[in-house]
Amino acid sequence: MTAAFAKTFGVYPGAPPEDAGPILEPGMVFELHLNVFVDGIGGAALGQMMEITQTDANPFLGAPLELITLG
Repeated sequence: MTAAFAKTFGVYPGAPPEDAGPILEPGMVFELHLNVFVDGIGGAALGQMMEITQTDANPFLGAPLELITLG
């Protein structure tokens, strides 16, 4: 699956090909893996496991998802 999601910074350089990746179907599990970087400050890699259902995608983790500001 990784080839379907190019690891680039900034704007994606064009649309992915139609055959780039799998179709998500009920019963499948995948990870949303967000990378956030701020020049000169640092970065974070955040992950959330998701289960595909007939009508939705349900998160496995119960961690809060709101953005907070430190200091």
